[in-house]
Amino acid sequence: MKELKAYIRPSKVSSVTLALHKIEALTGMSLCEVRGFGRCRSPKDNPPIVQDLVDFVPYARLEMLCPDELEFEIVTTIQRAAFTGEPGDGKVFVTDLSQVVRIATEERGEAALQRRFCPKCQARDAAQARGAISTASTTINFHAVEPSTQEKL
Repeated sequence: MKELKAYIRPSKVSSVTLALHKIEALTGMSLCEVRGFGRCRSPKDNPPIVQDLVDFVPYARLEMLCPDELEFEIVTTIQRAAFTGEPGDGKVFVTDLSQVVRIATEERGEAALQRRFCPKCQARDAAQARGAISTASTTINFHAVEPSTQEKL
């Protein structure tokens, strides 16, 4: 099992996320907004000065867990979708995981990484099969709908 952390430009989050959605075996991803600095900066990077964060550049950190056999496909997908050719495109870090535990079911190892469908996901998949939901952005934001609004759908 692997843990992948990718630091990419915030402007590339949408393209990377859409590309990762095409990898069906990928079970999820987390996104954090971070700030940092490197040794080489792109001429395009002109971060605003905010209090003591002088010269810190905004980045997005994507985190995901995967079986060993998906590592290459995920890293390659991130590289291609995040590429601009300028310094500061980012980095992908890959580390080995010794254990993963799903808290709700106490599953361990690769079983804890396997996709489990909640009722919301099953309803979404059924709607997609009927053609009711067709755009990737609708699918991505499905869980963001208020419960009272979702019941009306």
